[in-house]
Amino acid sequence: MIANIIKYGLSEGVAKIAPFLTTLYVAKFLSPELFGKYSLIIVMFEITFILISFNIQATTRIDYFKESHITFCQIKQNHIAISLIFAFLGLVSIIFLSQEEQFVLLILIVSALLRTFSVFILAIFQCSKKVNAYIYSNIIFVFVLAISVFMFVNLGASFYSWLYAMLIASSVQFILVVKLHGLIAIKKYLPSSITFESLKVTFIPAALFMPQAIGWWLKSGAERIIIANGIGNAALGVYSLALQFSSILFIYVTVLNLAIVPEINRLMQRGDYKRTYRYLLACIVLLLILACALPFLGGFVIDKVYSSEYLLAKNYLLFLTIASVPQAIMMFYINILYFNKEGKFVATTILLSFSIQTLINFMLIDYYAIQGLIVCSFIINTIALIFILKKINRYKSSQHLIKIKSA
Repeated sequence: MIANIIKYGLSEGVAKIAPFLTTLYVAKFLSPELFGKYSLIIVMFEITFILISFNIQATTRIDYFKESHITFCQIKQNHIAISLIFAFLGLVSIIFLSQEEQFVLLILIVSALLRTFSVFILAIFQCSKKVNAYIYSNIIFVFVLAISVFMFVNLGASFYSWLYAMLIASSVQFILVVKLHGLIAIKKYLPSSITFESLKVTFIPAALFMPQAIGWWLKSGAERIIIANGIGNAALGVYSLALQFSSILFIYVTVLNLAIVPEINRLMQRGDYKRTYRYLLACIVLLLILACALPFLGGFVIDKVYSSEYLLAKNYLLFLTIASVPQAIMMFYINILYFNKEGKFVATTILLSFSIQTLINFMLIDYYAIQGLIVCSFIINTIALIFILKKINRYKSSQHLIKIKSA
């Protein structure tokens, strides 16, 4: 068990760190304006993938254990059919776009479809404890993506480098997971005997995950679109570099969550909340140490590696790091609510908080620029964290009363 946790942790760590380093490499060769466009393409892929995948990886991890094998296959057939329908609707919308936009959206949709099927099979690998297959598929995808970006940047593909690289990497991963899982097993998930009723039954549980997925995307994705439209791609490029450095906090949280969540869940299952909070407190202390060091280390790299056009990113990095800390702490504490079946509350809090932030940024970006946007982010992150902590505190109080009554 511990060996598998370490393997997953290392795999996810590499999967998060490699794109981080790749993006920093690309910024060195692109002007802020071109790097801003590069960032926008990544944002466009993120929302395309959220819509087309329709949370297939999340529902798979639940359905795999809840349903019989036959029912599971039927549900996944319908889910893949839904993904294909969304992809088709996206392709239809191409006719309303310019030729360049058609080209970009076509590649984004194809890449998102391939990636959707891959993450679905990766979820099966996880559930069936095929750890090596999961890690191998994940690492190959990240490696191919990074190498392809390097290649296209040096070939002069500019901000389209990531777009081409994602198409290649998602194609390679798709072929790999089909080979590892087996073509016969794959055929069981291909849509057949699909009805409107069966689509509806599959659609509703998957849709319950959408508020949270969209909420997290709004946090960074919509933010970057607002900056591009309100201030320009050059400003977005400088901001994106600072944002990339501040994302180290979230890489830390994601990787550590993967390692500690199984142990935290076991402790909560035994009712040992005291040790649970000690675990989380230790993680948060390490987070704060990292947050204190990040502006200095990131600023040093920006000074030494990037052109003078990016120097303003140092100031953004300091404030972005401060603004990100409440969100990073929240990502640790929501594990408690997930365990206690409060996922709906978490999803609602995230969607509502970041929707309000997006609306405020959209209305006021012309008045308070990027500095105001970061301040707004800190305020909203702090409010969301307070709501999460208050919910946990109410739950702790109710559990304490139950223990007193039972005693």
